[in-house]
Amino acid sequence: MYRSTVLALIALLALSTACRVEFNVGKRQAAVHGDPSFGSVVLSTRIDPVSKEPLDNVQMFDMQTQTINATINVKNVKAGATFRFQWKKGGQDAGAIVMTIPIDLIDNWVAGTIEPNGTIVPGDDWSIEVLFNGTMIATKTFEVAEAPPSTRGRDSRVAAPDVLTN
Repeated sequence: MYRSTVLALIALLALSTACRVEFNVGKRQAAVHGDPSFGSVVLSTRIDPVSKEPLDNVQMFDMQTQTINATINVKNVKAGATFRFQWKKGGQDAGAIVMTIPIDLIDNWVAGTIEPNGTIVPGDDWSIEVLFNGTMIATKTFEVAEAPPSTRGRDSRVAAPDVLTN
């Protein structure tokens, strides 16, 4: 019953957005004890498809980068909490992902992904801000290195967040 309710919620979210939506629901966890805590943002080009843990730690991307993941390890987060991944380019909003956590998270990775589609160029000043229930909990900037020219003129596309539950 619980799993089918979560899957129905995921299907509804997928239909209501044009973005990729993925929640990985594993076994149900014990109750949350203590205050929420958060690690630092890790930027990566690859995340583990099951754990959502970053598989690399990247500080500089090039114009050909197809996926940039912002991941953060979270502990003791109660169901109903919200995370917002706010991508910024030159200080201006470049896209946001907002999600409500469907179940308690004891020790999990949460990831928000942007797919630039060739719109990042050297000199762009990029950053990611992560907010928890409306309060900024982490921020990270990154650089774009020289690379062969790519197709331009397409807008960045922000993909939906990923959540791992153990």
